[in-house]
Amino acid sequence: MSAFLDEIKLPDQALWDYWASGWTPVQTTESRAQSGRRVVQRGVKIGGRPVVIDRCWADYATVQALEAALTRESMVLAWHNGQTYPCEWDHGNRPFVAEPIIDYTVPESGDWYALTLRLIFL
Repeated sequence: MSAFLDEIKLPDQALWDYWASGWTPVQTTESRAQSGRRVVQRGVKIGGRPVVIDRCWADYATVQALEAALTRESMVLAWHNGQTYPCEWDHGNRPFVAEPIIDYTVPESGDWYALTLRLIFL
């Protein structure tokens, strides 16, 4: 089964680096009361998990489609296993990187690029 970001087909070898971000579903804040006692507050996050999709090559046409999608406020990631995830670009962390496999003077639709996508689950 293929993976899609909205209508854009992602390369079949795309990997979701699930644990790379070190994200945890629990947010902890520590402070001190006036008495000096330690105060710990914990809460479960509703969303905001960062996701890195990388280690894949895509042709120039896919690169152009992903670049055009950078202005979208939200999208749906449909992964290889059939699950879908609402997400948005991680604009604070270089959301889209496409590095040419070979340096091209003038890119054409069949040229290959190494992709990295950074998303945040909503």
